[in-house]
Amino acid sequence: GTTTFRRFSQSTGVNVSIDRDLDSGKLWRNSAAVNLTLPNMAAANARPGFILRAWCNNAAGLTITTSAGQLIRFGSLVTSTGGTLTTTDIGACVTIVNIDSATWMTENFCGAWSLT
Repeated sequence: GTTTFRRFSQSTGVNVSIDRDLDSGKLWRNSAAVNLTLPNMAAANARPGFILRAWCNNAAGLTITTSAGQLIRFGSLVTSTGGTLTTTDIGACVTIVNIDSATWMTENFCGAWSLT
């Protein structure tokens, strides 16, 4: 038979703490200034392969913040531990994947993003 896949789209105008058990695969979009805080993935909380997708839908900005001790690899660049990916570029999007307890990897992106 055929296989279908649909991304669950989640719009938010408030800051969100991403849930490591319920939010993998969702496409988050902002309707105001929003901070998406990545979940703690240390030790028993590890969820390698967890996928977060985000799309900037409002110029007020979208920020993705790592938990303490985590970083995001963005091509040849890398955030600091506990760092952020930020954009105010409407239409900018990113897909990041959890690799291990300390590392997220950018699978793909478009638009302008800043790292801290």
